[in-house]
Amino acid sequence: MLEDGVRRRLLQLPNVRLAEHSDALEPVCDGAAGRVTGVRVQLQRDSDGAETMRADLVVDASGRGSHSPAWLDALGYAKPREEAVQVQIG
Repeated sequence: MLEDGVRRRLLQLPNVRLAEHSDALEPVCDGAAGRVTGVRVQLQRDSDGAETMRADLVVDASGRGSHSPAWLDALGYAKPREEAVQVQIG
C-alpha cells in the first residue's frame, strides 16, 4: 500500500518518468564531475536499441538481483556493506 501511494504520487510530478518493462544496462557518469547523470536502459518492447535517460537522481529498486554492486565496482567505488534481517515466519 505504501509503495503504491508513493508510485502514484511520483507519477503526478511532471519531471518524473517511469520506464516500465525495461532493463537498466549501466549508469551514465560524468567523470569530470564524479557523479551519475543518468542510466542506459533497454526497453523490452524495443529489443534492438537502448536509450539513455538523463537524471538528477537514479534509484535502483531492482532488489536482490541488482547489478549496482558490479556497477559501483567498475566505477572504482567500494562494495556496499550488506545487512541481512532474519524474518522468522513459518
